[in-house]
Amino acid sequence: MERCIECGSKHADYLPHDITNMYYHLKFYETHRRALQWIDAFRHCDQGIFDDIQNGLYGKGINLYDPIPLNAELPDHSAH
Repeated sequence: MERCIECGSKHADYLPHDITNMYYHLKFYETHRRALQWIDAFRHCDQGIFDDIQNGLYGKGINLYDPIPLNAELPDHSAH
C-alpha cells in the first residue's frame, strides 16, 4: 500500500484520510486556506462508510463542517 497523496498516510483508497497526520492538516490549509473539516477527510468514501462516520459524528454532536481539532479521531467505521 502506497502513501496517500492527500494525507501522507498509508490507507486504502476507499477509507478516510488520516486526520491525525499533521502533514494532512498543513497541506490542506496551504491548498485551501482554511482549516480541515470533518467532511474533507471522508467525502470520497463509499456511501456505507460515509454514513457510518456521519452518524458517529452526529452522535457526538459534531457537525460535518466543524473544523477538525488536531487530537481528533474518526468514529469507528470497521463494520464495513
